[in-house]
Amino acid sequence: MKALEMEDELDKWIPRALADAKTTPPVQTFIEGEFSSFNGVAFGKYSSAVERGSAVEATRKASLEYGGQKMRAKPEQPLETRALQSVLFGGKKTLVVWGFDERSLWAYASTMSLSCGNDLVIKVAVDYKTPTIEYGAEWETDLMPDGANKAVDDLLDAAKEKLQRSSAPSKGLGKGKGVRSL
Repeated sequence: MKALEMEDELDKWIPRALADAKTTPPVQTFIEGEFSSFNGVAFGKYSSAVERGSAVEATRKASLEYGGQKMRAKPEQPLETRALQSVLFGGKKTLVVWGFDERSLWAYASTMSLSCGNDLVIKVAVDYKTPTIEYGAEWETDLMPDGANKAVDDLLDAAKEKLQRSSAPSKGLGKGKGVRSL
């Protein structure tokens, strides 16, 4: 599907889906990047936190689907939280690729930690716009053999880039392109 067709379809689908969920559509919708690289993630701007919360809850209860995929909804998290969560979930994905059982891996957003069974694998934090990582006992040698694991380094670099970009003055910080008013 071409970018313009996707943009038009999204603009029509979101209000219709939210009407099916019996909730208010957003004032604006937008995506990150260009529609030509649309990855299925769209954002909605609401006039109040109460409206947003009601829409998120109604969307979750309605079990909406788009293109055979279940639609998920959650309030936007601060950039720092999103950057750290990308390290946690990226770390989990890396471990699964390495053969760890996904059911034994748990990423906890509340403590910004990843565990395997009862063992702490990593804990992430931010120190002056730079992500930091603390490894659990014996996990540093597993995740960072000889101190150079490209997968972990790439996750940290991506998080650092997001955090550094957020400190640069910019109009509409954190907003995607392709903003559409409904």
